Amino acid sequence: MKWRIEETGARTIDAILKFATLLAIFAGVIQYIINRKDQLRTQEIEAKKPFLEKRLEFYIEATRATATIATSKNPDDIAGAKEKFWILYWGPMLVLEDPKVHKSMNNYAVCMEDPSKCKVPLRELSRELALAASISVGNQWNLVPAPPADLKVQTE
Repeated sequence: MKWRIEETGARTIDAILKFATLLAIFAGVIQYIINRKDQLRTQEIEAKKPFLEKRLEFYIEATRATATIATSKNPDDIAGAKEKFWILYWGPMLVLEDPKVHKSMNNYAVCMEDPSKCKVPLRELSRELALAASISVGNQWNLVPAPPADLKVQTE
């Protein structure tokens, strides 16, 4: 048995096959673009990873120091934490911190130097610094944490 297709039917089938081929090519290009974007994003994160890890390390040290200063009853611990804070404040944090963390560090420093200039207790300033650091790290890794419901960040 021999199949016979009229010319219009053959043209229709040819057009459908060409269209399907174009769709497959288009889908392949779209998939390549999506995969390439993911690959570039991964490469970008990997390239930034050492800086971001170091930033996180210093943020943790700074927030540990401020929390110790604000909450400890041990004078030796407070003295050590103050020394650590000032080392971070005048050194590594200037290299690594983002503007909001810098502002929080500065607010804390002003309050430590002259308690009469404190608008809020050191505990709150310590929490504000921790929140600013958390948001900074989260933004860099595209992981934005929700702030604690009872925390109000100072904008001044």
